[in-house]
Amino acid sequence: MSTFKLFFSIKYYNLKEYLRVIFRLYRNFSFCCIDLMLLLPYLCINPYRSCRKWGEKEKKTTHIYGETPLTTMETIAKNCSITSQDTVFELGSGRGRTSFFLHSFFGCSVIGIEEVPIFIHIAKCIKRLFRLQKISFRKEDFLQTNLSSATHIYLYGTLLSNEEITQFLKNPTLNKKTKMITISYPLSEFSQDWKIESSFRVSFPWGRTEGFLNTRRVLHTVEPFDRHIKKQPDDAFYL
Repeated sequence: MSTFKLFFSIKYYNLKEYLRVIFRLYRNFSFCCIDLMLLLPYLCINPYRSCRKWGEKEKKTTHIYGETPLTTMETIAKNCSITSQDTVFELGSGRGRTSFFLHSFFGCSVIGIEEVPIFIHIAKCIKRLFRLQKISFRKEDFLQTNLSSATHIYLYGTLLSNEEITQFLKNPTLNKKTKMITISYPLSEFSQDWKIESSFRVSFPWGRTEGFLNTRRVLHTVEPFDRHIKKQPDDAFYL
């Protein structure tokens, strides 16, 4: 596809997404108010430029701004059976828009992990303004954050290197029952400890791809055979 066609394809996708959000998701009045108030500061602040400048300052070349469309996040949450009992970590939450969406529509606890300061500052202001519970934002490196309370982790991470993904999977705070949601690749490609529980089709401005719900493999240990044999006394005899 030529650059010209790709440009208009993305613009067309974003227009359709914008209309879906307005006519379907904005029926939730509470979320409508939260989302519009969140987007308001970004009329003056370009998130792409803010992310790029921060990445240049911190020398993090893979830190490129991108956002999961809200209708795509809806598809992901439904396919992964997220409920109000879950705690979802969004790694690289950006402006926090999808975090607020999950909180508003699925009632789950959400923790957004992001390093760009302006994103965290505005998201926290929105949380305080609407006095929201069960949602928080932390300015942390996702490779080092504490993940012990997560039931689900959303890791978009299509630009992460193999080394970064492998390092992340070694995080000692990862709960063995935590489910990981990834886009375009399953975690079994990086570690034998993980398996695909389910997969589903998802759409982004750049095209359609596969989403994966990953879970830890259950290791079955086999007890030694002689542990189940009752020891006989030394003077035992058999007829």
